[in-house]
Amino acid sequence: MSRVYHFFIISLRFVLILTGIAVASCGGGGGSSTPLNVVNATYVNSVSGSDISGTGAESNPYKTISHALAAPGRGPTIVLSPGEYNATSGETFPIVLPPGLIIRGSGTDISSGIYSRISGGGTFYSTYLGQSQSAAVEIQHGGGVGALVVESPGGVGVWDESDGSQAGVVSCLVQSSQQGIVIVGMSTAELKNNVIQGNISSGIQVLGNSTPTLIQNTM
Repeated sequence: MSRVYHFFIISLRFVLILTGIAVASCGGGGGSSTPLNVVNATYVNSVSGSDISGTGAESNPYKTISHALAAPGRGPTIVLSPGEYNATSGETFPIVLPPGLIIRGSGTDISSGIYSRISGGGTFYSTYLGQSQSAAVEIQHGGGVGALVVESPGGVGVWDESDGSQAGVVSCLVQSSQQGIVIVGMSTAELKNNVIQGNISSGIQVLGNSTPTLIQNTM
């Protein structure tokens, strides 16, 4: 990693505003999320949704994020109900957010069951590093995640390679991964109010000429 310019290990606590979506949540223990007001959102529920008969409406959600990402007419925001989003529930990894897409969970309060957890990993090719990587979530230009638990045993929880674009990781609990969050290239990501804990190598790693903004992230 000769092109590592900065190296950070940090963590967080939270309240979120991510491109107009406001959330209040608590990481690890205790907390709740406020109602979400979004237009043209696509809804996913790993428990009661269906990728066969679902339409992505709040009253008839899809079952998997993977299906919602490929669905025609998908809105700019994917909203996850509480639950587990992993290979067992039908997800394909990594979950790749196309430019401008936001995935918003229901919170990070695992102890009370009010949480949306993305857990898994899959390989992809990093143009900047010129090699394959493994991650749960890969953010492309200007996308973001909020109010989620993200885990990637043996890989990276959230990988952002948004050259010149401001991605966002806000009010998330990123844990149990080889590396929590990796910011690559020319990204100007905003990392705000996150809890990053229990990752083996690092909490946040910044590579290349990326200049992320770090706000109130707590160990």
